[in-house]
Amino acid sequence: ITGVYDKVPENAQLPYVTIGDITCADGGTKTTAAMECSATLMVYSREGGRQQTTQIMERLYTLLHNADMPVDGHELIMIRFVSSGITQEADGLTYRGAMRYKVLLQAI
Repeated sequence: ITGVYDKVPENAQLPYVTIGDITCADGGTKTTAAMECSATLMVYSREGGRQQTTQIMERLYTLLHNADMPVDGHELIMIRFVSSGITQEADGLTYRGAMRYKVLLQAI
């Protein structure tokens, strides 16, 4: 991939990944502050039909599902894959993959 973007630059070349919707809710208890979040990653590609999009999504799954990584100000309790799908964009050339993850963070 050429990059992972929150906001895609005008000159970005495919394939790339964007950070999509993120929603969080209180996931804490009486004694522990925590957040339960849903995060979506979007994969954009034009090479080889759905094949390149699928390959990128498989790599993201390998890197993120049940991963252990640092998160500023929080302890990552869990990151789990929830669902995915691939659609063809209206231009007939670009494929967009969406991957949803559940993330549980505890304040430190």
